[in-house]
Amino acid sequence: MLRRNIVVLYVILLVFSFNIPASDDEKELNLSFFSMQMQQVGGAASSQTAFNPKISVIGDFVYTYSDLEEGSSWDSGFNIREIELGFQASVDVYARADFFFAVSPEVDEDGSGETGYDFSLEEGYITFLTLPFGFQARLGKMRTSIGSVNQKHAHALSWFDYPEVLLRYFGEAGSNGTGGEISLLLPLNFYSELKYQFQKDNGGAYFNPADEKEWYHNFRLANFFEPGEDHSLKIGIGFLFAGSTFDQQTVEEVEETVDCVHNVFTADLTYQWCPVRRAIYKKLTINAEAYLFSDDINSTENRFGMFAALDYQFNRRWILGVKYDYLQIPFSEDADENFYTAYVTYIQSEFTYLRGGYTYVDGVEGSENRVFLQLNFGLGPHRAHKF
Repeated sequence: MLRRNIVVLYVILLVFSFNIPASDDEKELNLSFFSMQMQQVGGAASSQTAFNPKISVIGDFVYTYSDLEEGSSWDSGFNIREIELGFQASVDVYARADFFFAVSPEVDEDGSGETGYDFSLEEGYITFLTLPFGFQARLGKMRTSIGSVNQKHAHALSWFDYPEVLLRYFGEAGSNGTGGEISLLLPLNFYSELKYQFQKDNGGAYFNPADEKEWYHNFRLANFFEPGEDHSLKIGIGFLFAGSTFDQQTVEEVEETVDCVHNVFTADLTYQWCPVRRAIYKKLTINAEAYLFSDDINSTENRFGMFAALDYQFNRRWILGVKYDYLQIPFSEDADENFYTAYVTYIQSEFTYLRGGYTYVDGVEGSENRVFLQLNFGLGPHRAHKF
């Protein structure tokens, strides 16, 4: 209240001063003094809000259709896929905190329909920014740094959903878990980051513990290059290993519960062409990732999955894209699936986009045709993700 009264008083004095004949130099002095006082008052107020969290809301509304009556992972119809709430702020000059909560439909265990909405913690972690020797660390629940795409939230993807290999092997939202991470920028003449994560796994078809959840141990090296003014390239490699406890029905010819160690080898590439002089009008992005899965039970039965996508932004609002997914089904013999997707994205603004597309599935249940529409909008600052 005191600051507000001071501001009002300065305004009154300024207006009154203009009613008195004065030279140009005197008027300029009055305006400069008023501006300086306003900055002081505003600075005092802004310092009090510097550590308040930035709040964001992301809405993801979708319509999906599948012509496969049985065996499809898609439900036909309109759905609010997710509402994401984000809270982000600096804890102090040495650390920051990020929390993301998700409101999503809750489905019956038998898949017969929705029973309401589930409120859950999607990510919540603290980042220590200034550890000795240039290290940084995170503690909490976070997305696994396996490949490049899995680190992004669903609303930041260039496609309708996560690649099929992530959905089938790591769960319906990709891979995340509770644990810690330590990272280091290597002293090279280009960007190179080495990262180690340990997390309690979140299940999935491949990591399917019968009893309690086991630990992931994930190593990743990411390198970033700029071959030219209009070109950028990111290349990553990784290795993840984790344990699981399987019951008799999970792996054929196993008569009792057994412990199993899984190994996952990954490689990813992201290339982007973005002409500097027309950056908001044209852009070409190529993403590709490959995953090799092996375990100590089926040591000769390695499983493979990959995807590749191309997105071309041909003007300020429109993006055309194509995507191919391939995966070998976990714990099955000679069973694989292919997914061919084409889509178009309309960017209304940096806060809203609409997307529509078609996917043809050549799967174990037969051929399938899928159609999807998506409306995504955001309130607040949580939109951009790392390239």
